[in-house]
Amino acid sequence: MRIFVSYTLRDKVLSIEILRYIEVFFSNLGIPYIDVLHNNSPAPQEHVISTLNQSEVFCALITPKYFESNWTRLELNIATRRGMPIALILLSEKTNHSY
Repeated sequence: MRIFVSYTLRDKVLSIEILRYIEVFFSNLGIPYIDVLHNNSPAPQEHVISTLNQSEVFCALITPKYFESNWTRLELNIATRRGMPIALILLSEKTNHSY
């Protein structure tokens, strides 16, 4: 199962380190795609859309500024139009980051 993980780093709730933990967690369920970790394409924006269109599950990491990002809104709209199963994970600045 291919899992597209949608997120923003704008509000600094998430970091590369936390996204690596999320990658490991989702690896137990399928094959996660996290743009900042997996996209080294010369056409990065096209790669994101292509990967989203090939994914089977959409997971949005909702942080306070998630909906301020044009990209995350676009990703969510595409997933919705495709009728993908959508999982929302709510995160805040007070989220416990101890693992």
